[in-house]
Amino acid sequence: MPLSGAFWAVFEVAVCYLVFCAVFALLGQSRTESYFRQNPGSAFIIAFLSCIVTGGLAVGLGDESVADSIMTHGFYLVVVGLGLQGLEAVWHRRRSKAA
Repeated sequence: MPLSGAFWAVFEVAVCYLVFCAVFALLGQSRTESYFRQNPGSAFIIAFLSCIVTGGLAVGLGDESVADSIMTHGFYLVVVGLGLQGLEAVWHRRRSKAA
């Protein structure tokens, strides 16, 4: 019996939260804040990775329709994350030329 979509949504948020906690624990507060300030798209890319994990588990448990929905949301997250990273690269290049 496939699991409900609400279960997968909660599971995905939990995976994302655990990844953020691990990054925070490994880097410490000041380095984590600095990293996310310098890389604004990284939070979206981490969320994309949690979508990959959750979608893979959904497929493994036979819930292809939910996995398809999760992967679609993951694709949007990676597009936003890469767009923000690209904008930050452009802004950084302009700042370094102005200095």
